[in-house]
Amino acid sequence: MEMDRKAQAGLEYLVTYGWAIVLVAAVIGTLVLIVGRPLDEGAFSSSDPTKLMIKTTGVEGSVATIKLQNITGGEIEVQSISSTGYYNCLASNTSDTVMAGGELEILCTVPEDIAQGEVAVQYMDSSGLIQNTLISGGGGIAIAAAPPTGENTDYLCSDSFDNDGDASIDCLDPDCVGKTGTGQYPDGLLCEQPEASCSDGFDNDGDDFIDTSDSDCEEICDVIGDEDGDGLFDCDDPDCDESPTCVTVCEDGSCNLVEAGQYTIIYAISERKTADFGGRAGIDSWASARVPSNLSRFTPTNIHGFVSVTSSDEIRDMPTRYGYDADAPIYWWHDNQKTLYKLANNWADMLDGSILMNQRDGTGTTYTFVWSGSNSAGALKSGTSRNCGNWTYRNFNQNVSGQYGINSSTGSTWLDYSNACCCSPETIRVISQLTFS
Repeated sequence: MEMDRKAQAGLEYLVTYGWAIVLVAAVIGTLVLIVGRPLDEGAFSSSDPTKLMIKTTGVEGSVATIKLQNITGGEIEVQSISSTGYYNCLASNTSDTVMAGGELEILCTVPEDIAQGEVAVQYMDSSGLIQNTLISGGGGIAIAAAPPTGENTDYLCSDSFDNDGDASIDCLDPDCVGKTGTGQYPDGLLCEQPEASCSDGFDNDGDDFIDTSDSDCEEICDVIGDEDGDGLFDCDDPDCDESPTCVTVCEDGSCNLVEAGQYTIIYAISERKTADFGGRAGIDSWASARVPSNLSRFTPTNIHGFVSVTSSDEIRDMPTRYGYDADAPIYWWHDNQKTLYKLANNWADMLDGSILMNQRDGTGTTYTFVWSGSNSAGALKSGTSRNCGNWTYRNFNQNVSGQYGINSSTGSTWLDYSNACCCSPETIRVISQLTFS
């Protein structure tokens, strides 16, 4: 009777809970199949099992793992791994050398429902001979690849496959930042967003631009460092030639980086010419075609020859005639140094008989005499024609000459020093405006 009661209780338990046990078993079986089902080792074969023996195989997500054991009796050095059917098979070992008895783990990306695949391993044995082993099979049993698991490991970030379905592959995917982007034989090359390693020969951010061809690798001129990896830092790098960061303003006893705004500047042309410029239009055209090299990078505007041409076109009237700010400081442009030196506090200060510096120190030229056609107050020089016939004349004539100043002066003679034959080649000063943003 006791046995009958126990049997009846057991039967009732199975009837009551058996469906739950079956359901749990089914779920576990499904998870094993999809998440981490081991492949049938017997379904794979090694072309040389006495040297590289299949130890285990398995698949998790979209990544298949094949572990081989080195039973050659000595260490081997893997030369290459290639595959057919699977994608981007790579060794996960940190070294391409596998000691005797050691394991070689190969990871492959598995296309959905693949049934067959081959992995070819080429290695050099301890005798220095090149050997080839082919791992093939799959048993004709399709591997049900699980849904994408993420793009977040060294392997997944270098398998040329979109593992998380976000349309960004490998280093292009922000999830791969900091991961090794070169497969399983790491060279210290990492995925980066944005690209910061600009001399490693690698496309760190996956945008198809490498090193200095990537806009991320442009030199940052106001941050100490060699961002583009060319060995030149900040303002010493030609990439910074157009950066306002590399322009200095010297005034009132100190020098600082230029601030945003518009600057009125004067500079000298490093070329000489006889006085037959062709009037105002000819002078301005000649000056515009000869902007100093460093200055040209900042695109100066409102360029005019700094000379008096006629009684209605004099240096003193240039603010009214050409739109310069009469109340703003005037600066001397030193082209070699890319530096602005304050020449005067405003237009009237510039024409009061003295300036703050001589231009010989910062002109970029060694020429001393500079055509002006003006007296020290910026008016057309009176008396016998001192503007070479409105800057159209070049012949010798004692009644026609050109007034000039000297670059080495800080007094009135910077504009009004003497006169010379219009046939004498001299340079001119130029006035223009620079705008920094």
